[in-house]
Amino acid sequence: MNLSRTALYLAIILMAQLPSFGQEPVSTSRKVGQQEQIAGPRFDTVQALDYARQLSDDARGLKPSDEIPLQARLADVVWPLDQSLAERLLSRSFELTIALLKESTGIDSGPMRTDPQILFAQISSIASRHDSKFENKLKDRWQTAIASVAEKDINSAKVDPTQLTYLLLNQSANYLTSDEQKARQLFRQSASLRVTQDHYLFLLNQRKRAAEIADTLFSDTLEVLAQRPLYDANEILVLSSYLFSPDGSVTYVAISGYNAANVGANMSAVPKNPALASRYLGLLLAKMNANEPVPPAVAYFMLKNLLPKYQVLAPELLNDVYAKTANLLPSVSKDDFSTFDYAHKGSNASESEKVADWTKRLENADKIEKEDWRDFEFFTILFGYLLPRKDFNRAALVVNRISNQELKETAGDLVSLAMLQTKLEKPETGSSFSDADCNKIKSPLVRVIGLSSLGQARMKQKAAGDALRLFDQAAAEANRIKDDQDRIQAKLMLAQLSLDLDSSVGLARAAGAFQEVNQFSDFNMNRSDFSLKVNVYGLMNELPIKSPGPSSLASAVAKMCRVNCEETFQISRRLEKTDLRLWATFVAVRTGLHQNSKDITGSLH
Repeated sequence: MNLSRTALYLAIILMAQLPSFGQEPVSTSRKVGQQEQIAGPRFDTVQALDYARQLSDDARGLKPSDEIPLQARLADVVWPLDQSLAERLLSRSFELTIALLKESTGIDSGPMRTDPQILFAQISSIASRHDSKFENKLKDRWQTAIASVAEKDINSAKVDPTQLTYLLLNQSANYLTSDEQKARQLFRQSASLRVTQDHYLFLLNQRKRAAEIADTLFSDTLEVLAQRPLYDANEILVLSSYLFSPDGSVTYVAISGYNAANVGANMSAVPKNPALASRYLGLLLAKMNANEPVPPAVAYFMLKNLLPKYQVLAPELLNDVYAKTANLLPSVSKDDFSTFDYAHKGSNASESEKVADWTKRLENADKIEKEDWRDFEFFTILFGYLLPRKDFNRAALVVNRISNQELKETAGDLVSLAMLQTKLEKPETGSSFSDADCNKIKSPLVRVIGLSSLGQARMKQKAAGDALRLFDQAAAEANRIKDDQDRIQAKLMLAQLSLDLDSSVGLARAAGAFQEVNQFSDFNMNRSDFSLKVNVYGLMNELPIKSPGPSSLASAVAKMCRVNCEETFQISRRLEKTDLRLWATFVAVRTGLHQNSKDITGSLH
């Protein structure tokens, strides 16, 4: 078995206070099953707008790259209620973005921390939803600023071509609906500097909306590439997905040390535009010459992979293809052949062939002599084949064959959790599980997820008392989680689950978690997933954990505000880090206004 092939082969499919109540179990003295969805005084629109104005003022203390998105999103929220306030907020975001653009693209500037073009795209999108005249006013000023910056950077000896090509590509997108010729001009300028995967994503996305203009831009790309040398082989390789990939994916595999796009990928799709495909094949043949940007093995395997397309779409080029591959063949190593065969087989295998391959690997895994290699193979079979198929019996057997104790415990925990969550999906199988089934789970984080999943299932079965008991048990277990981010997220998840049963308990748990956030400077308020890190054969893997509910601070604020907005504002004020406090306040303002709008609409009906 060639383990390096497994490690190197990568497919990317293209289709992001109060005292600490959380330290001890929260008392469960309450009326079981009571749901207090409106627990405090009515939170009206006037209050929400007052909070929004104060939030806007406070946001001025942030760095521009942090203030811009906050002011812009706040403008979007308040626009239907106070247009003049919204325009002021969006105008400030725009002015800050212009200043950031000029600073970030200067000759002596470092890499951009935040892309001004992306920030403007968000601002423009918000304006377009509310006032097209205001949007056009901003766009006109932005085009002037972009033209000035682009002209200065093109004449600069220190310009970063990748940065500038991305800037021009995004500018092209802004013109597509209003001035197609201008959009094409900017796109060609971008492609003349570099063709990157961003261009392919742009074309793929545009084809879903307007295939004709997407094909035109693809044709422009071929014309530009024909007029200059390749800076990188992937400039032309990545474009093959536009024509021949069945699912739009781009697959990378390391050939001769180069991470080449699509050389072993499934290129079986019939192109929607045969004439365009024929042009591409002709250009590819002309560019696949052994030189520095195109390793000989990369050129050889790309032509080999697309040989069936030449036979159908460009038969007049076949003799030249055969001649070029014959010349390239002596420079292709056995390792490259082995890597290509593995990648090509994996991309093009049928479902039955894949199952047969996994079965054979499972049968042969015990024959691997080196312990770490053998564990890596078991790990790959377990998480690449058995668990996705929910084959828990064989998964348990594989876990027992792993030699490394830490890996065995982690894998065993995840298998136990996956089996528990699968059984809980059906009442007839879920009712037989209890908290005792979580005792064999070693990881505190995984055990918290298991107990919470069980509690959620009991909640759905209307067994509120049992659900609250399980959430209390999970809350106590959460204190044992060592990772700060995971521990606080687990507590925020439990707070949100508890809010569905008893608002006072849920709010108290949230307040305790908020207080704990203050102890850590790098807490991510938007992260809402869990994972376990495990080192296998020298490779660090991050294994995702399915949770029974959201766990981010942002989602917690939103759910808290749907229960009691005023108390949510009070709790959010206890966050000591400025940006966290302001974004939490924004979520509360947005939720409060949305809830108020729903209440008004409901009363009118």
